[in-house]
Formats: sequence, C-alpha cells, structure tokens
Amino acid sequence: MQLPLEVHFNNMDHSDALEERTRELAEKLEGVCPQLQSCRVFIEAAHYTKGAGNLYEVRIDMRVPGQEVVVHHTQDEADKKSEDAHQALSRTFKTAEKRLRAAIDKRKDLKKGRGDKPGKAQADEVHDQGGL
Repeated sequence: MQLPLEVHFNNMDHSDALEERTRELAEKLEGVCPQLQSCRVFIEAAHYTKGAGNLYEVRIDMRVPGQEVVVHHTQDEADKKSEDAHQALSRTFKTAEKRLRAAIDKRKDLKKGRGDKPGKAQADEVHDQGGL
C-alpha cells in the first residue's frame, strides 16, 4: 500500500484488529481511486452507556488532487445495540467509497467540458459585454 494512512483512536484503547481492518478498507479505497493522496481515520467511542455499550463515531479525511473528501458517521441511539466499532468503520468506509466515486465522476465531467461550464446563454451574455 502506497497510501499514507493515519489511524487515531479517541476515548478508547488502541485496537490492533480495528487498525488492521482500517488498513484493509483503505487499500480498497486506493483501488477505487489511485489518485488518493492521503487518508486519516479517527475512531472514537463517543460515550458509554451501562448495559448498552459504546456509541462510536468514525471520521475519514481523504485528499485527492484539488479536493478534500470528508466522511463522518455517528452511531445513533437506535443503532446502539446492533452496531459495534467494526460495523461503524465498515459503514463509514462504504460511504467514503461512494463519495470518492462521485468525486472521480465530477472530475471526469469537468475534464470533458461538462459541469461548471457556462451555458450558451451565459457565454453570449459575456460576449455581448465585450468579455470575449
């Protein structure tokens, strides 16, 4: 894996299993987007409720050329009993993959001349004002 990856644990002990899973998922992201320049993952135990366990938050900060993509997942009370840190991590990486694919598609559209390109009416208006 060529991608510089940082994994941070907040309000919880370091977990080798979670870090290894994070590396596996980050490698998958690198396969989706070879232009991925960096990836920082923050895994946090938001708070602990006796008898119900921890609520987890996962944030992924990714850099691609010209853009930063941030994905944040906060487990809600309804998910408390059904989702552990591994599941929260997987869910967040799944969303990150979708956002990276969207960023790639947007860059392709801009390179092909679609997207933020002014329409004919706007171009005519600029031309009429002596801009072109």
